Amino acid sequence: MPVSPIVKVILADDHKLLREGFASMWKESTDIKLVADAENGEQLVRLTRLHQPDVVLTDIRMPEMNGMEATRILKAEFPAMPVITLTMFGDDNNIMAMLQAGVSGYVNKNAGKDEILEAIMVVVKGGRYYCKSTRPVISRLIATGQFDPKKNQVIETFTATEKRLIRYVCRGHKNREIAAAMKINLRTLEGYRSKLLVKMNVKNQAGVVSYAIVNGLYVPGE
Repeated sequence: MPVSPIVKVILADDHKLLREGFASMWKESTDIKLVADAENGEQLVRLTRLHQPDVVLTDIRMPEMNGMEATRILKAEFPAMPVITLTMFGDDNNIMAMLQAGVSGYVNKNAGKDEILEAIMVVVKGGRYYCKSTRPVISRLIATGQFDPKKNQVIETFTATEKRLIRYVCRGHKNREIAAAMKINLRTLEGYRSKLLVKMNVKNQAGVVSYAIVNGLYVPGE
């Protein structure tokens, strides 16, 4: 009987203890090999390019680059490489954003070793795995038309100034506060905001916030 190959995994999380715990958990495994771990999205992208693992596990909120943005980059470069979200955040916005970024699985950090192993084995074979707490949320998002798993979004690129403006808008700052923080006048600010609406194909601030969250330009709570 042929021996199953070991699945190479990279984990990204900004908490050192979690990374060390994960490494310890799989140290003697004959199924999983942790080939590298990253503390932010930028490291994750770099290490994935270097090691080209079978599966990537990533948190959402990390410094330098968050998990959503890193996932979009990785899925653009390695479309067949499955990515699993491993996080404590199970709200609608974060789940939808990671789904839109292209993840194949969504698992709570409280999951045990067996469930994480199951999730990895399911996605490496081309399937999708969503933990028990996530499944009803995903079903509701699909049923209400908020998420279409068959739809491929075309994501616009944004300048550093536009990304900064997006974060201020998502945090609920008023125009005068934003203009002062960015050291520009109100007319210039209004011009930037108008361009954002066109780029995102939305009509108002709520649309900007929704687009930003779904496409990883803003993580709630940042």
